[in-house]
Amino acid sequence: MSDQKNDHPWTSRAHKPKEQSISEVMQKSREEDPYSSSSVDLRELLIQRTMARHEFTKEQALALILAFGG
Repeated sequence: MSDQKNDHPWTSRAHKPKEQSISEVMQKSREEDPYSSSSVDLRELLIQRTMARHEFTKEQALALILAFGG
């Protein structure tokens, strides 16, 4: 019998934790500090996520966000 490795790419990758949605981030922020009016900078969060997803610079990410009304 031959040794067979599991060559399925979806089984060999480590699963990364689910990223929180913007709504979840806002809700968590409200729960942690209900009296703060702006404890989360949503634009900065969106910029950071866009940079990570598309390997953009901060300027490129901001330009993309602003192009779509952000």
